[in-house]
Amino acid sequence: MDINWNGKCMFCGRIINKRGMKKHLKTCKSRIELIDSKDDKSEKFFCISAQDYFLPEFWLLLSIPVNSTLEELDMFLYNIWLINCGDHPSQFIIQGIKYVDMACCIYFMMEHCMDAKLNEVLKVADEFVYENTYGSNVRFELKVMFEYSGKKGKEKASLMARNIAPDIRCYKCDKKATIISPESLYSSFHYMCEECADESGGDMLLPLVNSPVIGI
Repeated sequence: MDINWNGKCMFCGRIINKRGMKKHLKTCKSRIELIDSKDDKSEKFFCISAQDYFLPEFWLLLSIPVNSTLEELDMFLYNIWLINCGDHPSQFIIQGIKYVDMACCIYFMMEHCMDAKLNEVLKVADEFVYENTYGSNVRFELKVMFEYSGKKGKEKASLMARNIAPDIRCYKCDKKATIISPESLYSSFHYMCEECADESGGDMLLPLVNSPVIGI
């Protein structure tokens, strides 16, 4: 697998490295034009960076209203990086405090739950952790990069930038891999193109997507 630290701005389409992207988003003309509110219907947003702890070449930057809940941030991360990995309980760790998902919070009668609003527990420059580890080993590092005011959107959270998917090749024919086999996850034989996957006849085949936790 070739590690690729570059990413794509979702607003202007520019390809920029991870460090440069964080600076670029603040001044991206396409983003500024899109979020500019010409009336009173504006709200405050956090720009939050996220990267995988074990594979930091997988990273993204997202926008989310500051009055959103941790649960809404949890769902965004799940849908973009964990959707193919099954349903596992999750938690955020902020300033040493664990905020668990609502199901665990109710069942175990825990004090800190994901119904907390972001602006109640986070501020600009805060670093925190997201874990989805009850049965898998998932850990993301997050940071509040900056806050801004912008036009209200239909979606609570949106993608601002994301790493370019690594160029992974089929172990048989060296074509671009599109399938992964969790059965052989810890060998080099789990990346395949569709053609070779059909020939293998494996029972547990998943699409290869731009995520650090495929097959978990």
